[in-house]
This record gives sequence, structure tokens and C-alpha cells, in this order.
Amino acid sequence: GVPAVEAVFEVLNALANSNLPGAAEEAEALLNSIEARYGQLDGHCYGAVITAFAKAGKGEHSESILRRLQDLFHETRDERVKPSIVHFNSVIHGYCRQGNIPRAVAILRDIQHNLNDVHPDTISFNTILSALASGNDPSAAQKVESFLQEMQQLYINGDKFVKPDVVSFSSVINLLSKSVDIHAPHRAEQVLRRMQKEYEKGNKSVKPNAYSFSAAINAWSKSGAPKAAHRAEMLLRWMQELHNAGDEELKANTVVYASVIAAWSKSRSPKACQKAESLLREMQQKYEAGDNNLKPNTVAFTAVIHAFANSRQVYAAEKAEAILFEMQSLYEKGNTDVKPNTVSYNSVISAHAKSRDPNAGKHALLHLEHMKKLQAKGDKDCGPSVVTYNTVISALTASKSEDAIEKAYDLLREAHESADMGNPNVQPNTRTYSTLLKAIALSQLPDKARRASNLLQEMQQRSIQPTIFVLDEVLHCCSFVSDEEGDRLAAFEVAKETLDLIHSARNIESRPTTYVSYFRACRNAQSEDELRDAIKVGLQRCLQDGLEQNQQIIQVLTEMDSKEMS
Repeated sequence: GVPAVEAVFEVLNALANSNLPGAAEEAEALLNSIEARYGQLDGHCYGAVITAFAKAGKGEHSESILRRLQDLFHETRDERVKPSIVHFNSVIHGYCRQGNIPRAVAILRDIQHNLNDVHPDTISFNTILSALASGNDPSAAQKVESFLQEMQQLYINGDKFVKPDVVSFSSVINLLSKSVDIHAPHRAEQVLRRMQKEYEKGNKSVKPNAYSFSAAINAWSKSGAPKAAHRAEMLLRWMQELHNAGDEELKANTVVYASVIAAWSKSRSPKACQKAESLLREMQQKYEAGDNNLKPNTVAFTAVIHAFANSRQVYAAEKAEAILFEMQSLYEKGNTDVKPNTVSYNSVISAHAKSRDPNAGKHALLHLEHMKKLQAKGDKDCGPSVVTYNTVISALTASKSEDAIEKAYDLLREAHESADMGNPNVQPNTRTYSTLLKAIALSQLPDKARRASNLLQEMQQRSIQPTIFVLDEVLHCCSFVSDEEGDRLAAFEVAKETLDLIHSARNIESRPTTYVSYFRACRNAQSEDELRDAIKVGLQRCLQDGLEQNQQIIQVLTEMDSKEMS
């Protein structure tokens, strides 16, 4: 007999919700088979297949079923197969999942301008807003704010189908939290405050939730803007006030606290590290008092370590060490949520590198060795990374011990060997080389220019593209050398070769420091003619780069002996 439409829908709907590979195609095949044998089904059955393709991120397929349904309705005028906004929203969802947001927007505009019997609703807009918020479009912030304004205007003008809700507003805040626009955190907070104001006026659909607050706090935390940490903590306290006043949804959790701690870790406030640690201790106290939402984790502890590393206070390295040891102790007692990881160790090493302690290099090396031992025992969370090696090299060279640079060379070779043996996480990069080159430039070593040139050649042989920061450090190595004739001659030649390399590269843009170091290196010329020619070349290229009026460059040229300049 003829299968009941309800039974067919149940099967198609089950396939649509199964998330199994090939489920959408199986649903379409079943729809086609029944339709061919028994005639048309109803809109729910077609909608289930549209949904199946949408969930699979196959926008074109979901749209083709929708167009088929539209054609069927136009042919029969049967209300049972009349497409509804639910069908169109599924297609929009399919394109958004696929990443084809322009086509999703085109579907929305088609509904608005070409269809009289289907009306966009809040879900239509929110689907696109959410997709924009989770994507990588650099202009997305402007687009989501524009969509939200459109929704608000439509609602004000009497369109009751398009009413902005908490999802609409929160999507905008979330997108702003990812934006690099300096005004983004201010706008995110403004949207949050607008939500609360509208809610207090009686619009229950825009009541801010924990996600709304978390996204706004995250916007400040990521920005690194002046007073960002103050603003992030202020939003946390406001959230807590609302919760204490009876709003159970606004309960701060570990993620929110960690975000505020991270904001303090980036702050230049002299009290930033104390603020970060105070929030961590507050979390611990509340958790121990029974608040399971505030169990401190690795992210929170590591952010506090990072705050001390960035503080440059005299005791910062010791405090960073103490927090790391606290994490290790808690982990050994069974608290797996605070297990130290590579970032935790790197942050402590960074604290040593910035400490100006003559033993900083020794402490950094000890941590590196410990990380390697943990990795050898199978702990994949604590293995060294290229950041580890870069930071240890920085700590070594900052300590200015006699053998610091040679140890740094050893670490560079060790990292290359490890990478060559299959560990890509420690592959030296431009930062590795620029850190070592800077140490050479600031040292009293002989042969600085040749060392720099050799490192540059090594990079090129290993297909590591030098950046302007690397090349500036090569020039820096050439600008202050010993009075040995061989050193001076090498410095002059390497400086000229490096400037040629900078100007022959398409993707490298010189900086004022490029020419400051180059002109200083020109003082190593063997004759007045060589000096004059080298300076002429530098000035011509300086003019080409539009830097001839730079005060740093003018000053170094002025400081050069008038005899050298004649």
C-alpha cells in the first residue's frame, strides 16, 4: 500500500538528524523513490531532506531541493508543498555551514525582495550573524553591526518577524571580541550595556547571558588596550552584582576569570601581576567554598605566571617559579586541571629572560632540560617548542656570561637536529636567528660581521626567509666592531651586501633602524672614496623609501665625522 506521509517523514527526519556520512544522499534517494512511485509528498518531507543537506554543509544540494519544492508548489498550488521560511532558513544554514556566507545573504535578500508569501524572521538573520561571528572575514565586524542595525530598524518599523534577541546581540559582541579594531572592545561593551538597558525596559528576549558577558570581557582581554584589564574586571564585577541580585544565569566561571587574568597579564599597570594573582586566589577560595564553576585550571595559573613575566619586577622570576611549583604540586596530588604545559614553562623562562639576573641563563637551561626529560617520559604536554628555545637563548644572552653566545649556538644546532629528526615543533624560525644576532651585535666578540653573515647564509640554505628584523640585526652586527682591519673590512662588505639584499627583496620593507645601522657600518670603509660611494648609495635608497627626513637617520649622519663626510 501507499506509505503514510507521517511515516516517511519520520524516516527522513531520522536520517537528517543522524549526522552519519551519506545520510543526506540516502534521504534524497528515499524521497525520489517514494515520489516516483506514489507521487508528491508534503513540505515536511522535502524539508527533512533540505535539513539533511544543510547539516552536512552542502548548501547547493539543500537549495536544489528547495527550488524543486518551489516548482512543485507553482505547478500544483497545493498548500501542503508550499515552501515556508523554515525551508529557506535551512538553506541559509547550509550555506553558512559550508562557509559560503555571500550565498546565504543572497538567499535572505531574495526572500526580502522577490517573495511575497515568505517573510524572513529572526532566525534568518541570526544564522548569518552567527556564521560571520565564527568566521575569518576581516570586515565581518562591520557586517554584523550592519545586520544588527537592520534588524533593529525593521523591528522599529513594525516588522514583528525580525526581532533582535540575545543571540543577535551576542553574535555581534563575539565578533567584536575577535576584531583588531582598536574601538572594538568599546563597541562590544556598548552592545552589552544596550542589551541590559533594553532588558530592564521589558524586552526579555535580549537579556544578557553569561556568554554575552564572557564575549565582552574577552574583547577587552584580547585588545591589550590601555585600561583594558580595568574594563574587563569591571565587567566581571558587574556580572557578579547582577548574579548576587538574583540573576542565576550570570554566574561567572573559570573561563571568565581566566579571561580577566589574561587581561591583567598584558597590562602595563605596575600592579598588574598582583591583580592577576589576586583573582587566581579569589577563584581558589570560592572553589574551596563550594563553587564548582570556579575551579582554577592551567590557563588561569599560566596567565598569572605570564603576568609576572611581563612585570619586570625584581622578584618576578621567583614568583613565576613559585606558581609553577604550586601547579606541579597540585598536579602531583591528583588535580589534573592544573597540569603545567609547555606554555607554563615558557612563561617562567620568559620571566627569567626579562629578570636581568646574571643567573637567568642557568635557570632557563634547567627548565629546558626538565621539559626535555618530561617529553622523553611521554609527557607530550610539556615538550619544548621553538618558543622555548628562543626564550632560553634570550635568557642566556641577557645574562651576558662569557659562554652565553656559544651556548646559544649550541641550542640553535640542537633545535635544528631535533627538527631534522622529526620534531617540527622546535624548528628554528626567524625569531631564533634575530635573537642570536642581537646578542652577537651587543657583544664584544671579534668577527661579528662574519658570524652574522654566516647565520644569514644558514637561514637561506634552510629556506628560512629572513625578515627585516633579522636583516636589521645583521646590519647592527656590522655597525659596532673591533678596530681589527679584518673585522672592519668584513663589516663594511657585509653591510653593503645586506642592504642590497633588502632592496632586491619584494616582501621586505626597510626601517629607519636599517639605515642607522648601515651608515654606522659605513665608517668601516677603507678609503674616503669607498665611504662616499657607500653613503651615496644609502642616501639614494633612503630617498626611494621615503625616509630621508627621518630624524634618527639625520642624527647619525650628522654625528659622523665631517672628514668622513667630505
